[in-house]
Amino acid sequence: MPDETPGGGTLSVGSDDLKYFADVTLVNFIKDLQGDPNYKVIKGFGGGGLSGGSNYDKLLGGYTNFGLATSVQKEFGALCKALYGSLDTLVTQLGTARVELKLALAAMERAHEESMTAAEMMEILTRVMGTGAPKPTTTP
Repeated sequence: MPDETPGGGTLSVGSDDLKYFADVTLVNFIKDLQGDPNYKVIKGFGGGGLSGGSNYDKLLGGYTNFGLATSVQKEFGALCKALYGSLDTLVTQLGTARVELKLALAAMERAHEESMTAAEMMEILTRVMGTGAPKPTTTP
C-alpha cells in the first residue's frame, strides 16, 4: 500500500521513474559535483593536489612569519581533507546505489516478463483440475 503524502494523496514510483533517477539524476549529480570548481579547490587545500585548474592549495598571507597562520592553514587543510574524503565517499556510494538500482530494475523486468495474469492462471488450473470443480460426494 503506498504511503500517504502530506497533501493527502498517494505517492507512486514506477520503473520509468527509477530508470530516470538512475540514468539521469544520479549521473548528473555526480558529474556536477566532480566538475564544480569548489570541489577541486577543496581537494587542493586538503592535500589532494591541484586538479582541474585549481590555483589554490595553501592559505597565504605571510604564514611563515606568523605561527597562528601556520596553525590555521594546517587545520583548514585537515578540514578540507575530511570534507573531500566525505564527498568522495558520497560519490562512491551514489555510484554503488546506481548499480544496485539498475540491478533491481532488471530483476523487476524479468519478473514482469515471467508473471502470469489471473486469467492465465485460471486457464492452467482449469486444465489441471478438469472442466470444473470436483462434485461433492454424498453417502446414502
